[in-house]
Amino acid sequence: MVVSSVAAEIDVIAGLYEFREADEVRVFLKKHPELFDLLERTRPEIDRIFESYVHGVFLELTYDLEECREQLYIKIRVDLSVEAADERLNLFDRQWWFQACYPFFGDIQAMVEWIPRVQA
Repeated sequence: MVVSSVAAEIDVIAGLYEFREADEVRVFLKKHPELFDLLERTRPEIDRIFESYVHGVFLELTYDLEECREQLYIKIRVDLSVEAADERLNLFDRQWWFQACYPFFGDIQAMVEWIPRVQA
């Protein structure tokens, strides 16, 4: 049955990423099963590029009012300075993301979030 395989695939994705507003993310993924393979292949690349600095990878749905469309964001939470995180994000973009996400441009984006650093 197609529905159960879609639900099972979403469960696989949920094992790789944390869902923010899980119901919204699940509905979006049900409408866009073409993203399953990309999401499954992207997670190991995030770990490869960002290494042990990753402290969570989230899927979050946003609504672009100007474009009148939903977008899924992969948000990579890191424990790095802004400069170091930007360097790794640029590396991720060049080595993996730009080519991999090209067929889905507009439906999905990737970005970093920083863990706030406490000043001593």
